[in-house]
Amino acid sequence: MNGLLHPKFEVQKTYVARIEGEPSETVLDKLRHGIELEDGPTAPAIVQLMEQGNGESKVSITIHEGRNRQVRRMFAAIHCDVKALKRVAFAGLDLSSVKRGQHRPLTAKEITALYGLAGLKR
Repeated sequence: MNGLLHPKFEVQKTYVARIEGEPSETVLDKLRHGIELEDGPTAPAIVQLMEQGNGESKVSITIHEGRNRQVRRMFAAIHCDVKALKRVAFAGLDLSSVKRGQHRPLTAKEITALYGLAGLKR
């Protein structure tokens, strides 16, 4: 299933980040349009401001690349350090129904979808 990790398949990964600062929508638009990092520009991200106040913000960000520490570096590029980062979804699977430290088996439908995303037949 390495196909799920290869950038050419553009598998979406969603993270929730708690960041220092309260960036404006204009600043977050930089992430939405793609931002220049030292190893080249990023693809546009889906960014949603979830909460803001007391000098920090909670932001949801969805990317399909997987560069080393990419989300942290993207926020650093807009001068917002990441205090906490959690991946909450990968390839259409999310953690909403799974408690911390727990797991659940994938459904047959989920497994078939993952094979499809990886360009494989089951």
